[in-house]
Amino acid sequence: MDTFPSNTEQINAKIIDMEQLWQFPCAWGAVDGCHLPIVCPSGSQEARKEYHNFKNFYAIVMMAIVDAKDQFVLASIGFPGNSPDSVILQSTQLWTDITENNIIPSIGKNIEKLIVNPLILGDSAFPFRIWLMKPYGHATLSPKESNFNDRFSRARMVTERAFGQLKSRWRILHRRSECEPKSAKKTALACVIHNLCIANGDDLPQHVNLLCNYPKNQRDREKVRKLLLMRSCARTKDSSKAAETIRTALAE
Repeated sequence: MDTFPSNTEQINAKIIDMEQLWQFPCAWGAVDGCHLPIVCPSGSQEARKEYHNFKNFYAIVMMAIVDAKDQFVLASIGFPGNSPDSVILQSTQLWTDITENNIIPSIGKNIEKLIVNPLILGDSAFPFRIWLMKPYGHATLSPKESNFNDRFSRARMVTERAFGQLKSRWRILHRRSECEPKSAKKTALACVIHNLCIANGDDLPQHVNLLCNYPKNQRDREKVRKLLLMRSCARTKDSSKAAETIRTALAE
């Protein structure tokens, strides 16, 4: 499924949502993978090993981008369970669209005299890019770095909430799929229905909705809009060094 923001207004709206709800600036979504159990697939022993994951069961991986309201913006499913998240992401059409086709609008926000473009939040397993932000990974963190990681983690939890809600709506996703991996890809359709449920106010029962409560200290949306509205700008050259500079600016 793909509901990628198609224009500047849509991506700005998602950026405002992320700041209003989770107090993290310039981010329009978070990315993560979810392992869905399957029976041992047919084929050679080497082929089966590709689906045996680090948790010691056979699985396919759903790689998804989730927005601040726990809705799936993009989901791609069917990757072998033994594949690292970084490899999976770089195998998706999204990676090609962002790195080669410039699908993300040329907009940015001036923070600490740097132009920060729209961000996707990922964990330490993902590549470090000017559009794909990661937390600090070294053992000893300064107070600013620690505060950045705390805010980053809180915002990135939208992926875990979305996956948790998805599995709570369709409990069958907790069970091993009897289908071959190719057929199991249809699971992505559940993400579409999940989004429709949220859009129509079809909430989960409270006893299974433990991860879905939005924080009470939401900021005023109009103030956030004025503060974070991104405007047209030149594209920044992509590199891990440039991403490091942006992260430092965000941590200030």
